[in-house]
Amino acid sequence: MRIGRWFVLCLLALSAEAAAWPQAPDINVQVAQIILGRSTLEDVIRVFGEPATYFWGDQVFSRDSLPSTYIAAYPDRLMALIDRARVVELEVCDPAFVLLGKLQVGWALEDVLDALGRPTRTVKSEALPERPTGFVLYEDIGGLEGAGYYSRPDVGVHMVFSERKLSALHLVSKNSRGARELKSIPKFNPESQDAFQVDLRNANLSGLDLTDKLEDLLYAAFDDRTIWPPDHRMPKWFDRQRIMELGMNPGLGVHNLHKSGITGRRVSIALIDQVLPVEHQEFASRLHQLEPINVAPGSFAMHGAAVVSIAAGVLTGVAPEAEIFFVPVWSTDAQGTNHSFRAQAVRRLLEVNAQLPADQKIRVISMSVGWSPTDRGYQELTEAAEEAKAAGMLFVCSSIERVHGLKFQALGRPPLADPEAFESYEPGLFWAPNFYRGERFSDRLMAPMDSRTTASPYGDGEYVFYRMGGWSWTIPYLAGAYALAVQADPSITPEGFWSLAMKTGRTIELRHQGQTIPFGPIIDPVALIGALRRD
Repeated sequence: MRIGRWFVLCLLALSAEAAAWPQAPDINVQVAQIILGRSTLEDVIRVFGEPATYFWGDQVFSRDSLPSTYIAAYPDRLMALIDRARVVELEVCDPAFVLLGKLQVGWALEDVLDALGRPTRTVKSEALPERPTGFVLYEDIGGLEGAGYYSRPDVGVHMVFSERKLSALHLVSKNSRGARELKSIPKFNPESQDAFQVDLRNANLSGLDLTDKLEDLLYAAFDDRTIWPPDHRMPKWFDRQRIMELGMNPGLGVHNLHKSGITGRRVSIALIDQVLPVEHQEFASRLHQLEPINVAPGSFAMHGAAVVSIAAGVLTGVAPEAEIFFVPVWSTDAQGTNHSFRAQAVRRLLEVNAQLPADQKIRVISMSVGWSPTDRGYQELTEAAEEAKAAGMLFVCSSIERVHGLKFQALGRPPLADPEAFESYEPGLFWAPNFYRGERFSDRLMAPMDSRTTASPYGDGEYVFYRMGGWSWTIPYLAGAYALAVQADPSITPEGFWSLAMKTGRTIELRHQGQTIPFGPIIDPVALIGALRRD
């Protein structure tokens, strides 16, 4: 159901002249008799009596001519949204109704947030999206000061505010992925390579006191469904909204390239990964999804949404206007990992590519995985990768050295450091201990990995912040950078791109325990594109 339209319809209905309606003896008892998803109009009439009006949009209906979707309205008290004969949402405006034993219409916004938990983000919104993101507070909607909307899918309620006071409660079915309540947060161990040591995704922290947990929170993964404690129980210097915003930025001058028109437009890139939410706002309009390979119906994963948004997301991607060809693959069978499924995906992309016009050919494949001679399917995938290479594609993967003879490494960044500044970068978290123990090199291209915000697999407009990444996050970044280079110079080759990226890359100096350590080359997208344009 399109919540944005439901919100507008309810506001229109509330503002319209309405007939008086007798007060029910106990609104709480009545609401409790309506089971969302099961109750019908007959149940609503049995409990509340005949509605004053039936409407949808600006159309009013009689009871014997109802459409499949409509609102049964009891002015100033309650409205029922009915879709395909079932009640799917109730809007309660009666101040006598009590939710969760405490929440009532008329409460101040701050009191509501104290009771239910703080939002993950606050957004000033010209218009409420058709599908508002859960746990995000939308403020001053339509330019009306104090008009707001806040959804808590784990509780099963959407809240409408007027003049910063709760004016309506929209009761919906609870989300099956309701936030998991934590009694404490994990402690970060710098020697561990576990990317989810401090995993706060979809977690309810509202009952915790985290004022002394700054060090651990700075290594946390969290998302739009994380429910935070009130500000007075949070560390002063932990700005989660700022961390999310910085993580959306590919950094290193990429946004300046976008402003100059270098966005990957008319360049086709391909990704092979796990199932992703195809309707996500980061990539839905440019996504060409091919048939799944070895994917069970109903499969769910977080990886695909992240890599596609890093490569080509609207807000988070390196190449936000590239055309995206995506093959969902599950690479295991009853005996374990089998790379032959990925080989099938590569060959399927080659088949599609053969049908594309010359100026729309797939130029790069991103596959966040590596393979070795002892793996099942090794030969098949190796041969498929060679076929992609022979077709002129850059095949970015963890085994890129085997395919192209090229090397890369991944960059870390503290979550509140400026992603545009080269000096913000450091060795990625998973390999930093080895680097500082003396494992140094200058023969591989470095690109961002840690502290990235990507599309969430949970909702079409939701996001997740990953503090610690892996090569899986660097591979799509490099693929997106190649798409930018192809737009600037369609004749560029994978080898020419890599050579120029190494040449134009920037080396910085790291200071560690009294040492000054050269660190680079870090890919410099602006210098790289500038060199291509000069040539």
